[in-house]
Amino acid sequence: MHVLLAIVAVGFNASYGIWLAGAGQAPEHEGHVLRGIKRLDDRFANPAYVLLFVTGVVLVVRGHWGFATTWVSSAIVLYVVVAAIALLGYSPALRGQIEALEQTGARSPEYRAAAKRATVAGASTAVGTLVIVFLMVTKPGG
Repeated sequence: MHVLLAIVAVGFNASYGIWLAGAGQAPEHEGHVLRGIKRLDDRFANPAYVLLFVTGVVLVVRGHWGFATTWVSSAIVLYVVVAAIALLGYSPALRGQIEALEQTGARSPEYRAAAKRATVAGASTAVGTLVIVFLMVTKPGG
């Protein structure tokens, strides 16, 4: 279950770049793409990340690696940091990007600022998530 949730969460997030690249090729679809990303994030990726945390805690409690294991504790700290960036940075920026697109258009300074915030926050969460996946797969020192 834990691995399946990781595939769903990370897989959906990885697809956002593909969606956005497509919107760059067809700007008339940008609103649809951004709303689609928001829907995927809200209904699939974010719930999967929450359940990933829950199943991860269960695996640690029932397994032979403890919370004091370096890769486990590092992954938990990174998870909290990534979740904070996603909740406080990416999600509000994506909402702002959608609002600005609908109200002032894709060429407006408001839209460009929101898009830049979403890109920076999204890239930050992607890097953090990839480090967590690396820790989970390689279990360094574990």
